[in-house]
Formats: sequence, C-alpha cells, structure tokens
Amino acid sequence: MSKNMINLEEFKAILDEKLAPLKSEISEVKAKSEEMRAFLDMANEKYDEIITKLAQRDAEMKDIKTENKILKATIQTMDDQVRQLTDSVNDLEQYSRRECLEIQGIPLKNIDDTNSIVVNVGELMGINIKEEDISLG
Repeated sequence: MSKNMINLEEFKAILDEKLAPLKSEISEVKAKSEEMRAFLDMANEKYDEIITKLAQRDAEMKDIKTENKILKATIQTMDDQVRQLTDSVNDLEQYSRRECLEIQGIPLKNIDDTNSIVVNVGELMGINIKEEDISLG
C-alpha cells in the first residue's frame, strides 16, 4: 500500500471526526425545530380557542342587542301608555270639576232660589249665566 492510501476504517474515522460538529449542529437544529413545532401547535390551539370564544361573544352580543331593541320598544310603548293614562286622568279630573264653583260671602237670609243668586253674581262679574247653565245637584 502506498502512503496516500488509507484503509476504509481510517477513512470512516476521519470522516466521523470531520462530520461530528455538523452532526451536533444538525441535532441542535432538530431540537430547536421540535421546540418551535410544539410552540406553533400550542399557539394554533390557543388561536382556535380564542376564535371559538370570540364567535360565542359575537352571538351573545347579537342576542343582547336584539333584547335591548325589544326592551327599548317596550319602554317606549309603556311610556306612551303612561302619557296617555296621565292625559286621561287629567281630562277626567277636569271633567269632574267642570261644575264645581263655590260662591262665598253671600248672607244666608231666606235664600230660596240659589239659581237666581248665581245668575245675579254672574251679571255683577260681567258673565252671562242662564238658568240652563246651572246643573242641579
């Protein structure tokens, strides 16, 4: 054998020695790659979880908005009813007082005809009151 000739075993040993740093780097890259894959899997899982929760919140928000519209309409209806009832009560109170006029300060001497007293008081005030304008009792 010549001096430049090396046997197969020696060649493998030299090759292993030269490739050892490269193998080490490849192992580190594989480990980092596996860590990155695990992180990406976890991030994707969290992302999917967030998307699901966001969809649920959107559905809840839509339901709340619908309920809010219904409640606003109900409040408006009730407000209109209260306003209408208040007006009706006011009208009824006005109607119940339509014939309520009390005249004071007239002496109670032999008063037989109160209607004539009301007509006379009206004339003194400049108001034309007729007998038929006076209700009985």
